[in-house]
Formats: sequence, structure tokens, C-alpha cells
Amino acid sequence: MSREHYLPSMKAIVSVDKNWGIGYQGELLYHLRKDMDNFKEQTMGNIIIMGRKTLESFPGGKPLPGRLNIVLTQENVPRLRKECDYPNLLIFENKEKVIEYLAANARGRKIFVIGGESIYKLFDDCIDEIIITIVDGLRPADAFFVKGREMDRWSLISESEKIVEDGISYVIRDYSVKNSINSILVTGASGMIGRALLRFLCERGIQTFAVVREGGARDVIPENAENAKVIECNIDSYSKLPRLIEQSVDAVVHLAWDGTYGGSRNNLYGQLENVRYTLDLVEAARKMNCKVFLGAGSQAECGRLPEGTKISADMPANPETGYGITKSCAMSMSRAMCNEYNIRHIWTRILSVYGPYDKDRTMVMSGIVSMLSGESPRYTKAEQLWDYIYCDDVARAIFLLLENGKNGRVYPIGGGKERRLSEYIEDIRDAVSPDMEIRFGEVEYYDKQVMYLCADISELTEDTGFVPEISFEEGIRRTVEWKKKQLSK
Repeated sequence: MSREHYLPSMKAIVSVDKNWGIGYQGELLYHLRKDMDNFKEQTMGNIIIMGRKTLESFPGGKPLPGRLNIVLTQENVPRLRKECDYPNLLIFENKEKVIEYLAANARGRKIFVIGGESIYKLFDDCIDEIIITIVDGLRPADAFFVKGREMDRWSLISESEKIVEDGISYVIRDYSVKNSINSILVTGASGMIGRALLRFLCERGIQTFAVVREGGARDVIPENAENAKVIECNIDSYSKLPRLIEQSVDAVVHLAWDGTYGGSRNNLYGQLENVRYTLDLVEAARKMNCKVFLGAGSQAECGRLPEGTKISADMPANPETGYGITKSCAMSMSRAMCNEYNIRHIWTRILSVYGPYDKDRTMVMSGIVSMLSGESPRYTKAEQLWDYIYCDDVARAIFLLLENGKNGRVYPIGGGKERRLSEYIEDIRDAVSPDMEIRFGEVEYYDKQVMYLCADISELTEDTGFVPEISFEEGIRRTVEWKKKQLSK
């Protein structure tokens, strides 16, 4: 397959009996009204892919109305095209031609594979969601949904109540297909979160492409990692990535961003360029056959919140800085572009992260550096209620979202619990020098200081099973040990 033709995301929609049978002698095993209603509701206005026998099983052998019907067959194609000349029917002789057509023309429409057995098998590598009607019964069958035997690898999204028609009971379930992420491209690979994610991926043998700036750090990949490669590419040159990598990738994780500290956060022209870079990356992702695009957003998209109001998945954006405004814009525009290309889109709002390779100017790392040098650090009154999370937990959350995150959803990532900032600082002091004095109240709060920040991770947990594993005390111990080694070099 040409690298210029992306492998689109598809849904299988199918009805099976208890033995995964789907048909017998060219006919469905069951004709159930609510199952048919669900099929119509799901596919109407979209694209359906089938084999010749499935088309012939339709009333009058005609394509279903209100949908683009694509038939894949190698039997008597010229005759079939002549006999079946309908405006909503296309006939192709091979999968490659179907992919080429969808790459150019799907344009936001959902793509459903509807059978028969050989068509489900042929498009198996494209299917990442399965809408399946499971009938509590057995009938003679000569065609089967073989993929159903992998059900233990699926993640349940939704399930109907039990339906009974004419004495036949069944349920309709929606599954996402798990464990389909085998290759990942990561931008911002030299940052704290990027390095943590690379460690996580390399430990699991996942093929990884670590994108760093030209001339940037090349030590981002752990030693002895056999399935990872550093790609030098500046943030304004992401259009070059398909040529630099020369293969498909299952997922793209976008962590890179220009202007994250100080006055650059409100340089509106500079921040606006990040939106273009993000869209360039989505276009590159399409050309690399990407199935899922995950962008790293920020709590800055939500602005200041009243105490007790956690950042949740459905919270509307209310940014107050150029940085927050353009993060929110990048989310909306990359989502629209991914929808057009049938790429699953996930956005994260990552709260306060700490760990190895954190910048020295952050609250956590600046405190560690000061204390390790024997200097008593100065702080505000540190009355803020804050939510910190260790970088390795963030990496794990990102990977779980790549596998199981829902298209179009925003997921806050944090510890899910708030503490006084002064308590975090005391934990840092206890890990470095328990007897050191902390000089609270000697620094004024910033203008528009955020006083409450905590993530509602309930939807993240529900959709992926994620819960933080590393306590602040343990994470600080690891971070202090890492920083000691860095300072001793």
C-alpha cells in the first residue's frame, strides 16, 4: 500500500449466534426488527463495505438507500457494473482501490464493514470498533464472524438491555478493539513527559519514533531499546515526517509546543503558530496511516476555577492566556481535521506533572535544586490547593487512552486529589533535608494566581481503568535521586 493512502478507521457491524455464525446459504440467520433498526440508524448517511453476495441478499439485489454502498469482488466485475448502475453503488476489485477511494472521499463519514465472512477478514486490520448483535441461540451456519473469537481483547463501550422478539433474546453491544497500537510517533520526545512515555513504550517493545528538534537531545531513548528511533525534525517542519519515517504508524502523540514559559505564553503571534504546527502534524499523521491522534492540552484552557471545582471532561474552555487560548484552538481544529480523515481524536488536559527531566524553573524542581545546594527556598504562603502527578503515571495514562480513549473526548490527567501546596513543599524538604527551614510567605502571589487546581479523572478511569500508582512521596524520592545523579556528573 502506498504511504500516501491512509488506512482508515472502520467499524464492523454484525449479528451472530452463540457460535459466531452470521449466515447460511447466502441468508442471515435471524431477521430481528430492533437489530435491523439499529443497523439502519448506525449506517444511514455513511459508507458500507460488503461483498457481492451481501449485495445480492438485499431486496431486489439493489444497494441500500441513504448510504454509499461499496462492493468488493473479483467475479464478473464489468458485468456487475453494467447490471448494477446505481449512483450510490461503487464496485472495486481489490482492497487497495477501496482504501485509495476512501482516503480521498470519506470526508468525515463513518465507514462500516457489513460482511460477509471474507470481507470482515480482509478489513480486519482497519476495524477498531465492533457493533455486534449477539443472539442467544444456535442455527445452522456456513459463514462466521471469526474475529468474534478474540472477544477477550475487546473493551466494552455500551450494551443494550436484553431484547426479546418472537421468543428470541439478544443484546446489542459496542466494543472497541484493544491492543491495536503497535507503533507510535511522539513529538516533544526530549521533555519530561516525552521521555517518560518513551521509557514506557520501549519497556513494552512497542515500535517508537521519538521526534526531537534538529541538533537536539538524542539521548531520549533508553539504552538497549531495540525498537525505537530518534527522528530529527523541527516543529515547523512536521510535513517532512512521512518522508523521514517511510512507514505507517498506528498512533501520534503530540507533546511539543513552542513558548510554554514566561512572557512567551502571551506572545499571541508566536502561540498561534503552534496551531498551524498541530494541523501540519495531523496532515502528516494521515499520510502515515495513523489511527489515533492524541494531543497534550493544559489546565490553562480552563482558566481560574472556584475552589472545589475540578477540571472535568465536559468543562467548557475559558482560557485567560495566549497559551491557553491557542491550546484550546489546536484542540478544536485538530479534532475537526481528524474527523475529516477518520482518525480517532483524543485530547488531554494535563495538570501539574513532576519527575526526572522536569525544568529547573518549576516549583518542584527549583525547590529540589535549592535544597540540594543547602539554600533555604523562599515561597508564597503556599495556600493553593493543587493536584500533582508523577510523569510515569502520565505516560501510562496516555498509552491507555491510545488503546481505549473515545473519539472526540477530552480527558483531564492528574492525581484526582488536591492538597495544600505547603504540604507538597514539606514532602520535598523531607526527601532532601528534613531539618531545613522553609521560608513561607516571603514571595508574593502572581497576578491572577490560580488557587485551586484538581483533575476529575472519573471518565479517564471509567474508559481506560487508569488510577495513579505512584504517591507524591515516592515520586519525589525518585526525582531527588535522579537530580542528585545529574548534579554529580
